[in-house]
Amino acid sequence: MPYPSATLDFEATAYCDIGITKSGVPTAPGIVAGDPEFLPLGSWIHLEAPGYTGIYRVMDTGRLVKGKIVDIFIPGYQTAIEFGRQKVKVTILKHAPFRRKAAPLLNLE
Repeated sequence: MPYPSATLDFEATAYCDIGITKSGVPTAPGIVAGDPEFLPLGSWIHLEAPGYTGIYRVMDTGRLVKGKIVDIFIPGYQTAIEFGRQKVKVTILKHAPFRRKAAPLLNLE
């Protein structure tokens, strides 16, 4: 598939849980969770959603995030609840799996 992709129809939800994502980075604005079958960790997307249009990186997954769904990290419980579930447009900018850097080996001699 050439990138950027065609604009795709997705659904979006929001989460506000602060913690560590599946990729090992902390949750932060600009991060979304996606289904790795559609959007592997590390993928870059352009999301069109009222008030949240922009470029995001897929750095998390979720047990309820299956198929053409993204879960946007939005700090603040009430704001995330108000976002609800919406139809959005997604353009895949880069479909690139995230690879953690290996920890350096310690020389214990």
